Amino acid sequence: MDKNEPKHYRPKLLAFKESRDLYDCNMIKRDLEFAKSCFDQISENEYGVSFASQDFISNKKGSLDWCTFVTGAIYYRRCFKSGVRICLSRDEIVGALADDQLSLHDALIDITDKHVAHSVNEMELGCTTIDVSIDNEGHVHRGGIGWRGAGIGPFGPAGYRAFCLIVATIVDGPLNGKNSRLGKSGT
Repeated sequence: MDKNEPKHYRPKLLAFKESRDLYDCNMIKRDLEFAKSCFDQISENEYGVSFASQDFISNKKGSLDWCTFVTGAIYYRRCFKSGVRICLSRDEIVGALADDQLSLHDALIDITDKHVAHSVNEMELGCTTIDVSIDNEGHVHRGGIGWRGAGIGPFGPAGYRAFCLIVATIVDGPLNGKNSRLGKSGT
């Protein structure tokens, strides 16, 4: 310890706009990297992620994969949606992503908005069924009332691998640029 160093360190809160924006950019980077780690975990599944609500209790791997997808999707989405912190706009990533990557980005945001965060997507629809059978003599028999419902994760393994590349492209390009500009504006 240097004899000129203070004995007690007191952190100071930097509460000006640029410091908050810099913090927000770092949180966006953290969220994108966490989303990438979620997509990495499910990217090698043969069919991506599937969801059959009636199998959640017995199919622990399936439910964990679905939870991993939902977590990654939410963390990715919140980097682009308004809240208490700044967010990345679509315009900021347009130049950095190829057209197919941008389409995949839009699809994930849309699916997360309409399926994961809010229940308004037909992928979630189930139905009540009446089981009916016809015997050898042509008589109809009702077997009971039940329900059917299932969901399939919207992207296959290649889609999840593509999201990992999208995140890396966003972090290395537009986000680091924004971070760098904010870091220089505070000096």
